[in-house]
Amino acid sequence: KTEIKFDDEHTIYAILRSAIKHSQGQFNIAPVLDFEQDQNLDTPYAYRDKSVIQPRVHVDARFNPFKEDAAQNFRHSGSERKLTAEWEGLYVGLESKMSEGSSFSSVQLESEANIPSTFDPLAVEAETKLASFQLRKKYIVTTIKSGMLIIHQRRAHQRVLYEKFLKMLTQKEAVSQQLLFPLVLSFSKSEMAIIIDLREQLEMFGFVFDETGEEQVKIAGIPALVPENEVGIVMDQLIAEAQTHGDQLDTSPADLLSRTLSKALAVKTGTPLNEASRQSLVNDLFACREPKLCPFQKPAYITMTESEIDKNFI
Repeated sequence: KTEIKFDDEHTIYAILRSAIKHSQGQFNIAPVLDFEQDQNLDTPYAYRDKSVIQPRVHVDARFNPFKEDAAQNFRHSGSERKLTAEWEGLYVGLESKMSEGSSFSSVQLESEANIPSTFDPLAVEAETKLASFQLRKKYIVTTIKSGMLIIHQRRAHQRVLYEKFLKMLTQKEAVSQQLLFPLVLSFSKSEMAIIIDLREQLEMFGFVFDETGEEQVKIAGIPALVPENEVGIVMDQLIAEAQTHGDQLDTSPADLLSRTLSKALAVKTGTPLNEASRQSLVNDLFACREPKLCPFQKPAYITMTESEIDKNFI
């Protein structure tokens, strides 16, 4: 095996890839990939050599929709009379009992009284639409039994990601994806010292380092949750966070890495969220161990009781 290093790898790769795909399509070496084609319309392999039989429609020429069938009408009338007689038998003697006990004049079934209010489709639809809404693309407002809940969407997402990343580091459940072209990042010597100190935690999280130099690091794999175009931003924020809070005694490398990644990857303020995303974020937040605060000890949500709301209208 001989490896050849080109100055411009991306251009050579694009040219080779385009030429190979063109040759495969030109000489029918490989079929054209069409991911939008419906597989249900493809002919099964077992039926490829069979001849097509034209379908035939059998029509009764004697059928007349305006002609009544006497025998059929007789059967229907007989069955109706039989059913009527059976139902009438259930109510034999009921009128006499009703007249004897005159304590009530009418009966209203409970199901008939509750069905319109409980299963009114308009009421259910209105309640669903008012389940939660986004305020100024920054807060999620929803109702609770005692009043109203206002959630800071970025801080809430930071808390969810923080506990998720911390669990991945402690239980070693990280998933890494290999890069086709390794990333080469440049740092100062002091910044490289921080990266070397955190290398073990970074590898546990899913980073794969090909080689490290005095002022450069070559990354061959990244975590599945980190986009490739944000790796440099994540590393810069990690170094800045380590320089600011790395000397604190209660800050472990795993906690430092989880906080930094949650801050870098959390949803930004100003991002619109649909109903499903809002509901998922609310559920994930209250499934956390400490949903009240974000990883940086700032409130993730506040509650307003009904009495507090009423005070503003006095």
